[in-house]
Amino acid sequence: MAKENINPHKNHRERVKTKYLNHGLDCFADHEVLEMILFYSVPQKDTNEMAHELIDKFGSLRGVLEANPDELCEVSGIKSHSAVLLGLIRDINRRCILSEVRSGDTFNTVSKIGEYLLGYFSGLTHERVCVMLFDNSMKLIECVKVADGSINGASVDYRLIAQIALSKKASTVVLAHNHPGGLAIPSRDDREVTRAVEAALSVVGVHLLEHIIVGTTNFLPTMIGKYSYVRSAPCDMQLPEGCEKGFYDI
Repeated sequence: MAKENINPHKNHRERVKTKYLNHGLDCFADHEVLEMILFYSVPQKDTNEMAHELIDKFGSLRGVLEANPDELCEVSGIKSHSAVLLGLIRDINRRCILSEVRSGDTFNTVSKIGEYLLGYFSGLTHERVCVMLFDNSMKLIECVKVADGSINGASVDYRLIAQIALSKKASTVVLAHNHPGGLAIPSRDDREVTRAVEAALSVVGVHLLEHIIVGTTNFLPTMIGKYSYVRSAPCDMQLPEGCEKGFYDI
């Protein structure tokens, strides 16, 4: 009697799901995570090879999740359904991170502000400029998007930032923008915008505390030098009343 051919891939998806349910995601390699995600947008096809191609093209699981839909669809087998699913996972994660910070939370160190901004910019593949608005106790009033695109004199409306700060009754502002896929290193434009925003806010009696640049995995406060900071607190005269002396103790 002829031996029956056994399909090694039979019930593979169920085995992967069971593995996840029993052991969680920690025992999965990045390509296996992608393979399982793609189960839900690519029916009845082997998604393992697609997952490997995605990792090869974008370098990491994070790189895949942060890729734009057009780039994702350049990979063989990846259609719009899969691109939407991957983008949705990224954006849900970003929303969850931001939802942990509520209006009224106190940000008395640069570390807390930086961690919030890492979550705020997470998953964005384009540059964005925002302002964090605080009261005089460094409680967050709101984080407001100012512009999308590279930061320069043309993209950032200094008067708008001042108007937003006044309308929200903010006493302190932190300006921030991201360098997606790049390093958190200030450019000449970054420094010029810092000075212009600081001047516009000072006219209406609002303090610009910092301009923070956010890279892929890190952030940089660019105004530390203004306070002659060497792992010690800036002088009280230069910080708003509600900001603790240990603001720059990272």
